Amino acid sequence: MREWSEDRITGVILAGGWSSRIGEDKCFLKLGPRTLLEIIIQKLSSICEDVILVTNTPESHKKSGLKLVQDKVPYEGPLGGILAGLVASTSFHSLVVACDMPFLNVELLRYLMSVAGPTGGGVDVVIAESPEGPEPLHAVYSKNCISPIEKRLAEGDFRIISFFDEVKVKYIGVDEVTKLDPHLLSFFNINTLEDLAYARKMYSDSSFHRGRKDVLGL
Repeated sequence: MREWSEDRITGVILAGGWSSRIGEDKCFLKLGPRTLLEIIIQKLSSICEDVILVTNTPESHKKSGLKLVQDKVPYEGPLGGILAGLVASTSFHSLVVACDMPFLNVELLRYLMSVAGPTGGGVDVVIAESPEGPEPLHAVYSKNCISPIEKRLAEGDFRIISFFDEVKVKYIGVDEVTKLDPHLLSFFNINTLEDLAYARKMYSDSSFHRGRKDVLGL
């Protein structure tokens, strides 16, 4: 088995599967010529040596070319997906994002990774904050999180932040986030058909494209 490394960070994409509010797998929804998953893969591949896809439907993603792993606790929320990604990761830290966040800002992600650093100075979670609070699906997690997550899942507590009191967490505040992502588009995710329509409108708006190649992944 390949040992994990302290000097790089693995990208982990959470793609749980079917979306009840949209009626199909969000990974395959398109913005322009590409799917949401293709957009996320491109962004993470540009800053991470390895990228893992956590999915409950691996048969649907065989063509992605990524390492595929399944949730430890299928369809019980993203905490099991984070655990699966951390266990499969070949690096000490992993950058975890959701598959439905098309406007991820690569520079902001790179900043979170730099704060974690090779050993993180003892930091186990580096998490960005939006005006709504911490964004746990836009964060870096270390392998030190594995045992506390397993404990919470065994207790039936599926809240992502449930184990934070057992590890060292570094919060990246909104003021700091907006220096790299002034419009906080990184945290926009697609949960409904209305969200999808809004995202497609932004993609087709030429004025929005100017100066935002990093966000749009063009």
